[in-house]
This record gives sequence, C-alpha cells and structure tokens, in this order.
Amino acid sequence: MEGKGDKARFAKDIIGDVSKRLAAEEEVLGGVYQKLLVPSETPPRDLYKEWVDGHYRLKVTLQRLEALSGEEPSFDQEIRTLAEELRTQTNFEASEIIPHLEDLHLPVEPEDVELALRVAEESISPHPHPNAPMTPPAVAKIANRVLKFIDQGRDKVSGSLGGFIKDGGG
Repeated sequence: MEGKGDKARFAKDIIGDVSKRLAAEEEVLGGVYQKLLVPSETPPRDLYKEWVDGHYRLKVTLQRLEALSGEEPSFDQEIRTLAEELRTQTNFEASEIIPHLEDLHLPVEPEDVELALRVAEESISPHPHPNAPMTPPAVAKIANRVLKFIDQGRDKVSGSLGGFIKDGGG
C-alpha cells in the first residue's frame, strides 16, 4: 500500500517535471508563439493568450499542490485537478496551436525544438512560479536562472530546518 510520504514524493517529482517543462516552453517557444499566434477568425481568437492562460492555471495548481504534504484531504483532489488541467492544455496545444504552426510551414524540426526544451529545462527551477515573466524570452530566461538559484537556497534552508525541527530542535 502506498503511504502519504510516497504520494508526496511522487507529487514532488510531478511538480518538478511539469514546472520545468512549462518554464522551458515559455522560454523557448513563448516569443515565437507571441509573434506567430496572432488573433484571427471572426470573432478574433487569441491563441497566444489562451496558451499563456493555460500555463498560468497549471502553475497555480502546481503551487497549491507543492504547499501540501500529502496528508491533507485536498491532496488527492489537487492531483485530479492537475491531471485534468494537463489534459486540457495538451489537447488545446495539439488541436489548436500545432495545426496553426504547421500551416505556416516553418523550417523547424520537432526534434530540434525538443532538444532546445530539454537544454532549457536543465537550468530551470523545479518549483512553480506563476508570476514569473514569460516574455520577452530573454527576460524569461534570466528570471528562470535567478529563480532556480533562489529556490536552491530555499530548499537547502528548509532541508536544514526540517532536520532540525524533526530532531526536536537540537
């Protein structure tokens, strides 16, 4: 049987992976999307804004989930919420953004985009930051590096204090 600690560790891995992917997408693809996903149709539909809003919702959910220990009654519901938001965002990107970009016949290979995303993920914090700047990409890149540095410090301090508190304070 899976314990609460296992659930929390599993959630931490998910939070880290999804947070890093979202920030990498914003860093690598955000500026391109902002330029290419211009409002179209009647009435106008702003695919870029919808993409940004979806990422924001995911990061807020990740942040709420990160604040839970796995013991709270709301933990399982937050996991379900995250799963549903991920499905919604993935379906939106697959059905709306990718076909739109394919229609533009850009000279970019999917493997190159994936490589750029993986490289970006290596220098991004595994913690969600819903209010971090997404554009321009240079600002997002700098913000991601600074946030990773700050988060590493916080993680070290909280890890040290966690051991201190668990050991009875001295």
